[in-house]
Amino acid sequence: MLFENFINLHFTKVTFFIMKSKFVTFAILFFGIYSQLHSEVFRIYLSDKGPDIFEPGSRLYTETLNSLTQAALDRRAKILSPSEIISIQDAPIYSDYIYAIENAGAKIIHTLKWKNYCIVRADSSLIDELSELPFVNKIESAANKYSLLSLTNNNYSAKGDSLNLHDLIKVDTYDYSKIDYGFSFTQIKLINADKIHKLGIFGDNVNIGFLDSGFDYHKAIAFVNINVVAEYDFINNDEIVKNEDGEHPNQFHHGTLVLSTVAGFDNPRFIGMSPNSAFYLAKTEDIRSEKQIETDNFAAGIEWLESQGVDIINASLGYNQFDSSDSSYTFDELDGNSTIPAIYVNMAAQRGVVFITSVGNGGPGVKTLNSPADADSVLAVGSVQPNGVDVSKFSARGPTSTGKIKPDLTTIGDFVFCVNPSEADVYMPAKGTSVSSPLIAGAVGLMLSAFPELKPYDAKQLLLKSSDRYYTPDNDYGHGIPDLFQAMIDYDIIISPFSTYPSHNFQRIFFKIKSDKPIESAYLYVKFSESSLYFPYPMKKTSIADQFVCDIPLDLAVNSYMDFYLDAESSSKRRRAPYTVDEYFTIQIGDTSYVHNFEHRESPRFVQTASAFLYPNFLHSGTAHSTLNFFVEKEGRYDLRVFDLTGSLYYSHSEGKVLVGINEASIDLTGLAIGAYYIMLSLSGKTEVVPFVIVR
Repeated sequence: MLFENFINLHFTKVTFFIMKSKFVTFAILFFGIYSQLHSEVFRIYLSDKGPDIFEPGSRLYTETLNSLTQAALDRRAKILSPSEIISIQDAPIYSDYIYAIENAGAKIIHTLKWKNYCIVRADSSLIDELSELPFVNKIESAANKYSLLSLTNNNYSAKGDSLNLHDLIKVDTYDYSKIDYGFSFTQIKLINADKIHKLGIFGDNVNIGFLDSGFDYHKAIAFVNINVVAEYDFINNDEIVKNEDGEHPNQFHHGTLVLSTVAGFDNPRFIGMSPNSAFYLAKTEDIRSEKQIETDNFAAGIEWLESQGVDIINASLGYNQFDSSDSSYTFDELDGNSTIPAIYVNMAAQRGVVFITSVGNGGPGVKTLNSPADADSVLAVGSVQPNGVDVSKFSARGPTSTGKIKPDLTTIGDFVFCVNPSEADVYMPAKGTSVSSPLIAGAVGLMLSAFPELKPYDAKQLLLKSSDRYYTPDNDYGHGIPDLFQAMIDYDIIISPFSTYPSHNFQRIFFKIKSDKPIESAYLYVKFSESSLYFPYPMKKTSIADQFVCDIPLDLAVNSYMDFYLDAESSSKRRRAPYTVDEYFTIQIGDTSYVHNFEHRESPRFVQTASAFLYPNFLHSGTAHSTLNFFVEKEGRYDLRVFDLTGSLYYSHSEGKVLVGINEASIDLTGLAIGAYYIMLSLSGKTEVVPFVIVR
């Protein structure tokens, strides 16, 4: 029955398992004795939201509207009609009711508006008096227990294998700090997220929330640039999510290592899945005690995160078994919409939040999943071993009591690298579905960064359909391991964030643009600040994979800013960036900015006195070709020829029409012996000589 069973949450503190498991058979407690707190805690269910009318323009409606950030309203608008953006469920609990409860001698811990109830601490002698209040529907005990999650104890600090081993280019180019995944290579590569990073997409403009035991992002180097926007402690009701006086020394461990799999960035040793996202942290699990109130903290955390405007919530938590003296969830109650966690997950999804959770560590038996992994709207994630083939023995299995297959997806949860929560510069492997779940949450962060219009159901279906067992799902693997790149390329054209820099009398703007079919056209529509019209500029494909550039003549700019948007089209798809028609990018003339993981040679910084640039200009024998970059100030013809020092002609090429801006020409070097050469470039009545050398 709804809200009438007591929930026991296990944070199994063992060497291997880090998911919020529910079964003490997994627990090997290394971290001392957990004190049992004997507070009397109750849920008080209220009859209504008070006497005020709830309709547009009313005081209560306006107060409710103001309780949500603009980001929350925008996210809700993706799936709700204007008349449904807020409802009476979102209205705050009536203040006079709160006053009356407190006046009777109870202490308010939480108020939960969606289900209209309060969590209070009170002497049991007050219950009869509180029950007589006319607005009270029901009072029930909220006391129960849970246990702590675990993490591994192996420390690593040396540099790991890299995805991109190369010599850094030291010539006159901008440094992009090419991504080297180090320890995190396998967990990123298994779902092909590296291909999305290669396009410069790292989770920008996405808000990700975490529900966990606590967080300390001040120690580890990997968190130096983390963007934490808001944090709240639902245990102590303050804004401190790291350890406080009197808390267990390891209170912050689990949440910190879970967060790092998404938010960490320590190139070249460790890269999180979506490090450029904004993060919102809710501390809900008190490991000193084992009480049912954690589920109410969980619900309160969801309400708060949703109101802050998060797009995604990850909860590496789960609820199932409880103290022998209290009733546990029956399997029948794991039906997707009966437990407190499942109900609140579904309500968040109804408001546009993509919710990801761990399936649990109760495997290998069937029907061992936790809640909210059973929730109708959740993406429940199981674990496979690093080979990407074998399901982890500990990974919990479905189905739900209604027969629904669980988990939904699997990814690596065995030997996943995380920051060591207690060290600044150490990385450690961990096991458990607790680290499978945030990897998928980060993957959704990359999807929403590229495709902000995606609704929760659409994002879920894209991942499911890309998975390797989509047509043969089962309760071990779910639909299998998703292919993030395939999911995204099937949906639409992928467009990176833009990079830009000034060179000569141009502002160069470039994007990575990737589609399942060749890009047939790409235009940049530019409006200078003194103009009311957007002017189209064709983008040019460069020799770099998927890169398109546009050079904007700065003599057209009177003021210092320009607005622009991109329109790209293949034979099967067309996409605008920014996606929304009334949005655009804005830069200041002369700006220099780059996204992660663009190769150094992708943006040569031209010497201001030169009109042509060959990079590199020292070439090894056997090199098949190189690329000449050159400025075109006026549309027209160019001719280039390659000579050796005796004047012998080795190669020639001409183009009848080249566009204004920075252009490229591929130079065929086949058959050239060791020695010195020069390129003669004739363009717009001028000739420039560019030397180069073939070396052994």
